[in-house]
Amino acid sequence: MRNAPALRTRPKQTAALIDHWYVRLPDGQVIRAKTTKAVRHHIRHGRIPKNALVRRSTFDDWATLDWTPEFADLTRPHSSVDLPANNYKKAAKPLSQEFRVLGVRGLVEELLKALESTLHRGKLALAATAGVVFGLSWAVYQTVFPALDESWQWYGLGALSVVLLVVTCLANAVISQMTFVELSRLRPARSNEVRTGLIGNTFNLMLALLLFGGVWAGLLIVVRTLPQWLVPAEGPVLADPLLVPLLAGRLVLEVFLWPVLALTFLFAPILIVEECGVLGAFREWWRLLRVHLRRILLYEALALSLGLLLSAPFFLPVALTASFNGLESGPFAWVTQATLSVLAGLSLTPLLAYVFVANVYIYINLRYEFFQSATLKNKP
Repeated sequence: MRNAPALRTRPKQTAALIDHWYVRLPDGQVIRAKTTKAVRHHIRHGRIPKNALVRRSTFDDWATLDWTPEFADLTRPHSSVDLPANNYKKAAKPLSQEFRVLGVRGLVEELLKALESTLHRGKLALAATAGVVFGLSWAVYQTVFPALDESWQWYGLGALSVVLLVVTCLANAVISQMTFVELSRLRPARSNEVRTGLIGNTFNLMLALLLFGGVWAGLLIVVRTLPQWLVPAEGPVLADPLLVPLLAGRLVLEVFLWPVLALTFLFAPILIVEECGVLGAFREWWRLLRVHLRRILLYEALALSLGLLLSAPFFLPVALTASFNGLESGPFAWVTQATLSVLAGLSLTPLLAYVFVANVYIYINLRYEFFQSATLKNKP
């Protein structure tokens, strides 16, 4: 059901890939089926309603089932219409604009669908495990690191960073894979489907985040050390009229650098949906940002806001407890710090699970719904 990259270059498609279908349900949700046989099976069993829309690829218009030769017999069993299969595009009704939900309302509807998908025992368990690891890492940083030498602190910080990166990428890959299978096959994901490509996806996600994080951290270091270059100890080397806007501009640049981190949430769905490598993920990520940057920023802001709102009722009791027990001292003060850290990490479960799930919805909606028009406009 996946092989989406082949759909972007239709002239190179093989006969095996041409049987893929995109199905748009009446509620606006878009799924993908691997074969015509699979679509017919779901129509017969009522999983795909007869008023759904279908198309071969993102370059085709949406068509109703009764106007599609492959499925017309299932919706009009007594019809005498006999259309050849290779005339699909000629027989299809152009309905691509009629059922599209635009504006903020459409964004909110997609995020609410993601919220329903988040309430899954397996996804919440994975997010809770990641939250506990976050809490334990913070507890170790607070209680163990102060007793170490400075050199060992750096080694310990590197080890904690690796652990957090592996756990985060693994949980993100599993939750994203589960969500994608649910969307594409209209049923809960099975264990073998979740395990397929899991190690490769996790490794590629780690590598993508490390490459992006290295560039991002380098820019942040340059921005923060800029005043030391411009204003050395012996005095300014630039004229004051030029120095003031440069110092103000570096603060503005740093402010814009922080929201960029939210854009990295799209790497996991890109790697899993497109089944591509790290370089392919960066190309797809940049193409998506170039076309839909404003929409993506709005999507991520809404998703993070909703995720924080979900975690707030769980985090607030921990914060109140910490405010009353933060002044404890003595040989067992580490117990209080460690316990509160783990509880704080556990309270982030709804936030982590929702953000991972929501970005699968965000990517599929942007890539396979809104990307088509912009791509076609730029074609030679």
